[in-house]
Amino acid sequence: MELTEQLMAIAILVDFLFGVLIGVVLAVSYASRVEDHRYSLLTAAPNSMCDGARAVLGVYVRGGHLYPGLHAGRRGTQSVPSGRDPGRLGKDPVR
Repeated sequence: MELTEQLMAIAILVDFLFGVLIGVVLAVSYASRVEDHRYSLLTAAPNSMCDGARAVLGVYVRGGHLYPGLHAGRRGTQSVPSGRDPGRLGKDPVR
């Protein structure tokens, strides 16, 4: 192979890898936008792209739902889990 053929092969490889990188960034950005629009981070991922974006970004829902009484997508209408004081949600207990 001549030098020009080698440089052309390297340029094609770089273009391909750049395209893959841009595709991953765009897919994760779109999935993140879908999650934000649906307010679905407290529940299971709505589709496989959002699930993959959670894996790439390191966002997981451990042990099922955070609060079983929360309804995703209804801002301001979330129910409080039974046995909990709504004023204390998100606060650490006094130790």
